[in-house]
Order: sequence, then structure tokens, then C-alpha cells
Amino acid sequence: MGQNASCSVEECHCQDGLLQFCVPADPHKETQSTIEPTPVPSYPMQAALPELARLPVQGVFGFTAEENAFVAAPPPPGSPTAGFPSSQPRSGGSPQQAWSPASPQQGVTIDDILSNLDGAEEVLYGEAFVMFPGGHGGFVALDTAAMRDFICTNSAISMEDIDMELLKVSSPDDGLDREGFLHLLREFPISDGDSILHFMGMSTDAESLAAEECRTGLLLFAQEKLSTNFSDERWECIFNTVMWDADVTVMMEQWITYCKLTCRIVRLLRYAQVQKLASHQDGAGGRPGVRGGA
Repeated sequence: MGQNASCSVEECHCQDGLLQFCVPADPHKETQSTIEPTPVPSYPMQAALPELARLPVQGVFGFTAEENAFVAAPPPPGSPTAGFPSSQPRSGGSPQQAWSPASPQQGVTIDDILSNLDGAEEVLYGEAFVMFPGGHGGFVALDTAAMRDFICTNSAISMEDIDMELLKVSSPDDGLDREGFLHLLREFPISDGDSILHFMGMSTDAESLAAEECRTGLLLFAQEKLSTNFSDERWECIFNTVMWDADVTVMMEQWITYCKLTCRIVRLLRYAQVQKLASHQDGAGGRPGVRGGA
């Protein structure tokens, strides 16, 4: 019931960002102000997706054959599997079950993501963070290409806005820490403007929606914005988790919260899926170094 994935080619906006690297300048001043890019880790980014898409999906991370959704790139190779942190109920959200793996090899399942989203993000995204240059030391330089690409791939933050958002949660001198990294991925799973526009197109009074209309709207919104293809049963589980506290009527503020939570879940499910696919390929003698983190 989903839609096919669609990819868009980003245009160069090198003169739009805060750093404005491409602005002509005096050669001497340009040499002083140019920041040398940090070497990018060897893990494949979007280039790996065509190969992964050809792998059998059924049985991998619990996805059916129809759920071959467009997915983001896996984390760098060699990342250790982190222990799953105990969870606390989110403010304004459903109580989450505390969960901890019996061994470092135990992976994060779909049920874990639905019952403890914060904890699942800590493990999967946190594992990717420590593999960026400087990540093991707790801070990643703001000009690290792999980190910037990861955030833009797994959130709604664009390349034009990445500098501004990084400066809001980090220090130019120290760099980005793990909490700031997780904050950006959690805070910007989708654009608030997009979710508001979608709400206005469905609501008759621009203030509220019936709960059933909200559920249908979330499905269409996620399919349109994230090009996601899940089974009916998977969507049902996602919306039961997201709308656990919904009343008969859903107000705009609550709708925005539901949109963010839905897109956080969908993005993490896709990310976990590509890790499992990469691990499956590696186990079958595929590309060396391609390995899932869960």
C-alpha cells in the first residue's frame, strides 16, 4: 500500500550556508579561512543502496517482502554494539518498557523501537556517532563531512541549514557531542511547516481533526514525505504506538507531535533495516566492511 521511493538530486547551495566556502576572496585570506575537510570514513553512503535493494528482505529484521522501503546509509564498519540503555517514560508520551540486551550481540528489534524509541535511537544512532572522526573522544568537528551527511540523510535538515542547526547545539571550538547529535535527529525528523500544511489541507476548521482522519492523514503524510512502503500490519502497530493517548478529536499541536513521532519511528526502522541488509550481504561474502550495527 506504500509508494515507491523517490530520490532527488540536491543542487549546490555552497554560497547560501554560513561558512560560504565558494565566495571569491583574496588568495591570502582564502588560504587562512579555508577549513580542511576531515577524511570521510570508508563506509558506503547512498552508493550502497542499489546493491542492498536487490537483497532478499523477507525475514530480515522482521520485514516482509513488500516492505523494501527506501533506506538510509549504514554506520561505519567496525562499530561496537552498544548496550541498550534503560528507558524512562517520555513526557507526554506512552510509557516505555525498560529493556537491556542479555549480551552485546543481541540486536534491536521492531518491538524494541516501538516500545522504547529513545533507547533504540541511543543504541543505533549513538553507535554511528562513535565511528565518526573524534566520536570515541566525545566530540566531532563541525566540518566532518560524514557526520554532516549522516544528519542530512536521516533528518529533515538540509545542507543549506546544517551549519545553523549545528551551531545551536554545539561549540565551534569543541565540536558536536553525542547528545547534540541525537537531539538534531530527534527534533527534525520532518519539517514542522510540512506537517502544518498537511493538517490545514485536511481540517475543516483549521483547528482540529477527527481521530480516524488523523490516522489516515499520518499514513499519507509519512508515505509522501518519506517514500515509505510498509505492510498494513506494520502501519497499524506504528499508529497504535503514536496515537495511544488520542481522544476523539486531535488538535493541531497534537497532530504535529504525532507527525514527529511517526517520522522518528519510520526513519529508525528504515535505518535498522539497511543495517540488517548490509549485515546479510557481508555474511554472504559481499562487499568487505559493510556491516550492520544492530
